[in-house]
Amino acid sequence: MLKTRILTALVLIPLVLLGLFEASMTVWQLAIAGVLGLAAWEWGRLARMGRLQHSLFILCCLALAGGWYWLSLQSPLWWMHVGIRPGLVQSLLVVSVLGFWLLIVPLWLARQLKIQQTWFLWLAGVLALLPFAWSLVSWRFGLASGRAGAELTLAVMALVWVADSAAYFAGRAFGKHKLAPAISPGKTWEGVAGAFAGTTLYAALAWHWGWLGLLQLSLGQAVLAAVLLTPLSIMGDLYESWLKRCAGIKDSSQLLPGHGGVLDRVDALLAVLPVSFALLLLVKGL
Repeated sequence: MLKTRILTALVLIPLVLLGLFEASMTVWQLAIAGVLGLAAWEWGRLARMGRLQHSLFILCCLALAGGWYWLSLQSPLWWMHVGIRPGLVQSLLVVSVLGFWLLIVPLWLARQLKIQQTWFLWLAGVLALLPFAWSLVSWRFGLASGRAGAELTLAVMALVWVADSAAYFAGRAFGKHKLAPAISPGKTWEGVAGAFAGTTLYAALAWHWGWLGLLQLSLGQAVLAAVLLTPLSIMGDLYESWLKRCAGIKDSSQLLPGHGGVLDRVDALLAVLPVSFALLLLVKGL
């Protein structure tokens, strides 16, 4: 099992870095569309959709992503012609992201709701997956299109990986008090403390090394951002764990040998990437 995990990682990591640093905007968007399609397929499995509903859900996610991309290409004159404010789509995305991850998901997890309605799980899938795809493109090309944009995107993604790793090792070493035993029995409050410590240190180092230069944050702001995003990282992980528990499956799929599925690898990123970019838009007024 360990050998399989390592071999898969040795293939995936270079591919991700190659795409992140070398792909053009068009190629990057096509790659993200592929990830979105696979994630939508896995989401349909978690929601236990029928074959027709499953296919329609995947097509719906891809069509909405394509529609958003087409709208983003239109000129201000086109928006004026149809009588819609140019930033309307982006504003709706921001409101949807913050409402879903800061209100709906915390309530969902706190009450451990076992939702069976397909229409609700369909809507939840759209609200979880589409902003994730949007944020991957926005972080990579929204602030800078060159190497700086790639480095910033990698720096934000690394926050999640640091939180996950720090929580794992702290939990293994000191874990005694369960965080959410009915959702993910292995997670502990000691692991949460480790995640906060790890991301705080990481944010300070990332700021010192200039990885966050495009954001123009002070050291205090960088650390504060890390502290605010760490709970989201944990929540994204718990949310996907709860969906799998409700579906009665261990992994979202077996697409990535030794690692489970796409959703298993990006669960925390689903929350952190879109929320962080949505907050950036609000704070910076972009």
